[in-house]
Amino acid sequence: MSVPTPQITLPMMRQHLYSAVVSDALDGLGFPRQSPRLQFTPYTGVDLLVGRCKTTLWVDMAHIDPHPYDLELRAVDSCQADDVLIAAAGGSRRSGIWGELLTTAAKNGGCVGAVVDGAVRDVAKMRNMSFSVYARATCVYDSLNRQRVVDVDVPVEIDGIPFLPGCLVFADEDGIVVVPREVEEEAIRRAWDKVHAENVVRDAIRLGMKSLDAFEKYGVLWSSFGDSAQFGGKWLKRPDVPRSVTESGHGPHRLSATHARIGAPRRCASRGLSSSGETDFSENPSRSESRIPAEKTDHAGRMIVSVRQGWCRSILSSMIEDFEHEQLRRQPHLRAALKVYGDLQDHGRDRSPDFDGWIPRVVEVAEIESSALPSIHGKLIAFGFLTFDLAGRDTGMRYQLTPLGKNALTGKTTSEEQTLDID
Repeated sequence: MSVPTPQITLPMMRQHLYSAVVSDALDGLGFPRQSPRLQFTPYTGVDLLVGRCKTTLWVDMAHIDPHPYDLELRAVDSCQADDVLIAAAGGSRRSGIWGELLTTAAKNGGCVGAVVDGAVRDVAKMRNMSFSVYARATCVYDSLNRQRVVDVDVPVEIDGIPFLPGCLVFADEDGIVVVPREVEEEAIRRAWDKVHAENVVRDAIRLGMKSLDAFEKYGVLWSSFGDSAQFGGKWLKRPDVPRSVTESGHGPHRLSATHARIGAPRRCASRGLSSSGETDFSENPSRSESRIPAEKTDHAGRMIVSVRQGWCRSILSSMIEDFEHEQLRRQPHLRAALKVYGDLQDHGRDRSPDFDGWIPRVVEVAEIESSALPSIHGKLIAFGFLTFDLAGRDTGMRYQLTPLGKNALTGKTTSEEQTLDID
């Protein structure tokens, strides 16, 4: 029996998504033009608008309207829960086609906002009603005998972008994005995964990882972030981390800019840990600039590399990997989901020597709510335990354990698989 794919609801989208990340997801699905390149202003100050298109087509007029307000009133009276009124008026500023009265009527039916390719009025009153309105301009003139609706619930265009009745639409300060029905589920799932991946990448950057290395490791970029983060229960200040301890190319020994790992140092000062437990990145000893300097420690034969005026890149990489493994220990549901993929991969290899390791998206894990799985997938991708691929629009996403993910299930770390010899 097939298991239904867990749904990401509109309230969940309003809480976690935003227009830019949805646009990114659509880019990846081959839909690079789903946002009008026009300036829409969020006149009523509501942060994010998400709903389904209720379309109206408007035209300018210069004669007496024999049926004033007829179709616009029919449109707002037929609004349903989570509708977003789309007013396609060609950018006309001839009148304020949307205002307080239409807002009141639309809200009665459950409409959550309006996107107006034209002008609006009664802005202060609509703001007091907490009704989200995005428009091109304001105009004091009434629409009577100036503009009118000529069709309702039909495909319309704004800046050449089709808005179809029932399509999902996002609006915020960055812009308006409409999601085609045929890729809606996959686009929202990709956006959801990316948002949760960005949260993890943001934490890695706060720990000092360079942005290029974060992109190479996690494959996503992030939103804005501050200058501190929590790691292992301690708040760490963001260090000024050199890109590589051998960036200049001096010396015969080189470390990976991202994945070099060296064991625990022999004294706290080398990691910059103060007696208060807060990380102090200024307490790192200076060394020669011409080579990778190293000194062997007396702790399990491990070594520490000290870098002039900076936080040792290899130790930072170690901290990031420790952070990722700590998340599995603290969040058993992540390990449970990862183990399902591991078991499926083992089963696939047992059945066929040609098995490539790719697994269709898991939609059911014992003792885990299906609604939590999108977030879990995003975190596993962001931590580097899973990688993913789009097999096609019909097949959807597929996943595979990374070497880090395999090691996490066996309890190994990168340092246990690699030997770094610095003499």
